[in-house]
Amino acid sequence: MLIFMWLESFGWSFRKSITTNTLRELIPRIFFTVLLILFSYHFLDTNSFVFLFSISYLLPVIILFIVLRKTGEFQFNSQISPVTYRLRGKLTSFGIFVFGAQFLNLLCRTIDTFLLASLGDRGLTDTAVFTIATYIVTLMEVPQRSMNAVSIPVLAESWKNKDLAGIKSIYSKSVANLLVIGLVMFSLIFLNIHNIAFYLGDKYSGITAVVLFMGLGKLIDLGTGANSQIITTSSFWKIDFFTNVVYSLVALPLNYFLISHFGLMGAAYSTLISLTFYNLLRFGFLYFKFGMQPYNRKNLIAVLVGVIATSLVYFIPRVENFYIDTAMRTALFIGLFVPGIYFLKVSNEINQEIDKYLRKLRVK
Repeated sequence: MLIFMWLESFGWSFRKSITTNTLRELIPRIFFTVLLILFSYHFLDTNSFVFLFSISYLLPVIILFIVLRKTGEFQFNSQISPVTYRLRGKLTSFGIFVFGAQFLNLLCRTIDTFLLASLGDRGLTDTAVFTIATYIVTLMEVPQRSMNAVSIPVLAESWKNKDLAGIKSIYSKSVANLLVIGLVMFSLIFLNIHNIAFYLGDKYSGITAVVLFMGLGKLIDLGTGANSQIITTSSFWKIDFFTNVVYSLVALPLNYFLISHFGLMGAAYSTLISLTFYNLLRFGFLYFKFGMQPYNRKNLIAVLVGVIATSLVYFIPRVENFYIDTAMRTALFIGLFVPGIYFLKVSNEINQEIDKYLRKLRVK
C-alpha cells in the first residue's frame, strides 16, 4: 500500500488521477469480492485468504508502475540532482510533517474501534457494529478522494503562480459539488437505513443511529470542500500537521470519555464532534489568512432541496419486501432531488454533466 501511495503521488503530478483512482478504488474491491466468494465456497482456506488479501495491492502497483513508465516522465537516476541536494532540508521537513499529519489523522479515525472493544458495553459486538457502520459511511468518501486527486496538482500549480482567485474558485466548486454528492449519499443512507438494519439482523442492533451520526459528520466533512488540499499545497503546509495535532488532542480524550459513558453511541457522537471541530479549524485558517469563504446562497438551496426531498420520501409507507422498498425510495429521492438541483442551477459542473447525458439521450 505504501508503494502504491508513493506511485500515486507521481500519478497526480502527471495528471493521471482517473487512472490512480480506478486502481485504488476499483481493482482491490473486485479482488476482495472474488476472494470472499472463493473463501465462502471453501475454495480457499484461511491462510490462503489472508495471504492473498495481504498482497491485494500488488496488481495495482504493477499496473500503475507500467502506466507511469509509459509517460516517459517517470525516470530513475542513480545520481542525486543539485535541486534535491540543495532542498534536502526542506524536503525532509515536508516529508516528516506530512507523515506526522497523516499518522495522527489515521490514529484519530481508528482509535475508537480499540476503545469500543475494551470500554463498550458489549465489547467486540459493539466493535463489529461500529466497523460495519464505518464501512457504510466510508462510501461517502469515494467522490471526495476522486476530487482530491484531481485538485491537488491544479492547486499546486495555482499556488506556484500565486493565482489566489483560481484557488478560491476551486474551493467554492469543491464545496458545491461535494456538498451535493454528499447530500445524495447521506439521504439515501438515511432513507434506507431501516432496510440495512433489517438485512444485517438483530446481531447488529443499534447500527441505525450510529450510521446516521457518523454520516452527518462525514457530510460536514464533504461540505467543507478541498480545505485540506488547499492548505497542504500552500507554503503553510505545516498547518496541516498542527490542525491534526489539535484534532488528536480533542478526539482522543473525547472518544475515551464518550465511549465510557455512552458506549457504542459515544463513538458516533465523538466522530461527529471531532470532524466538525477539525473542519472548523481549517475553515477558520483559510478565512482569516486568505479571506477564503466558499459558501453562497446556492449551497443553502442544495441543503433545502435535500431536506425537502428526503422528508417527502421518508413519510411514504414502507413496503414489506425490503428490496422493493429500497429501490422505490432510492428512485423517488433521485427523481425529486436531481431535477431540483438541476433547475435551480446549484452546481454548474453537475448541470454540465446532466446536459451531456441528456444530449446523448436525444441523439439516441
